[in-house]
Amino acid sequence: MQRPIFFIVSAVLVLVLLIAWVYILFFSQTPTSDDPAFVNFPGSDSSSVVVSDPNISDTQPVIDLMSPDRLRQLTLEPVIGFKEVLTASGSSPKIYYVTAGRGHIFSIDLTTGEEVRVSGTTIASARYSEITPDGSYALTQSGRGAGSRFFVSALNTGAGNAPLAVIQEDIVSFKATIDNTFLYARKVGNGLEVKEYFPIERTSEALFTIPFQEAVIEWGVNAFDTHFIYPKASTQLEGYLYIGQSGEPLVRVMPSGFGFSAIGNLVYSLFSVQAQGFYQTFVYDQFDKSIEPLLISVIPQKCASLAQQNKMVCASEIDKHTIRTPDDWHEGTLSFADTLYEVDLETGILQVLVDTLVESGRALDIINPKMGREDATVYFQNKNDQTLWLFEKINE
Repeated sequence: MQRPIFFIVSAVLVLVLLIAWVYILFFSQTPTSDDPAFVNFPGSDSSSVVVSDPNISDTQPVIDLMSPDRLRQLTLEPVIGFKEVLTASGSSPKIYYVTAGRGHIFSIDLTTGEEVRVSGTTIASARYSEITPDGSYALTQSGRGAGSRFFVSALNTGAGNAPLAVIQEDIVSFKATIDNTFLYARKVGNGLEVKEYFPIERTSEALFTIPFQEAVIEWGVNAFDTHFIYPKASTQLEGYLYIGQSGEPLVRVMPSGFGFSAIGNLVYSLFSVQAQGFYQTFVYDQFDKSIEPLLISVIPQKCASLAQQNKMVCASEIDKHTIRTPDDWHEGTLSFADTLYEVDLETGILQVLVDTLVESGRALDIINPKMGREDATVYFQNKNDQTLWLFEKINE
């Protein structure tokens, strides 16, 4: 191509692009809140807007809450807390859940499938939440580390936005109780102080102390129950099991080991450790002080106690554990496609409840299992996306 022609073509292209840019800048329609590029926060009455993700389809998938399947997904978005709630005697159970990041609270009627927003109050950077069994209060953590704040929401006001109180303490762990109060542990000196918070009076009462801060607390059902405490699990450190009770000094019991973690009730403790190069699970009888191996290995955080003290429901993928369990799982480099088991802690007998991969077609790495009314339902989250699921143990 001759040089004059090349310069002419280049100039024409530049002119066309310049005209197109001027038209877009001054004459195209300005997007409004009615345009697809702007959406309101779901479940909020706020007029504030955010730019939506252009990759999200206009047609969102819908979850069939009334599906006859025993294994069902209840939410599409990540959840930071949930509780089966009975708002009145004789009422049908509802599952309350709290959304990640915003702290909005919704309820699902498990009989009709109706979903209702309970609280539209936004708690920025909401990371974890606990709800009382009567659905009256929620305690929600905002932020993490030294910047965390802890908000108590009243949910029975009849309004969409829940009044808030703030607990001004350095809290590291908390849980709702069957008495509709909250238990929490706060940093004091080089240790922790465990307290009970009464949301109606907005007061708290000290229960006992823990002489170290890097503690995991497997909370009991109320302030007067037994609470199981151990140092945060690591395959490089030896852990020990302690029992905490209101008004009593901390007591160390027999189970210990590297990578130690545990869960228990008044009769049995189930614990896992690294032993002889393998991740192994054992059952500790708190009355006769005996220790027996379990046929499968489980991470205790994947278990929940049933009303029968000799039984638990646990999730595990057999032969998936390594010499770095549970470290790899906590760090996210190890994931599971779990099967749910019912474990008889007295006899060691296992009953397969459901292979979640076969049943759902998805790899469900189960966390936060909780038993529903009469132990007929298991609620849990999928660690991979934090969504909420349920499994019906018994066909109604």
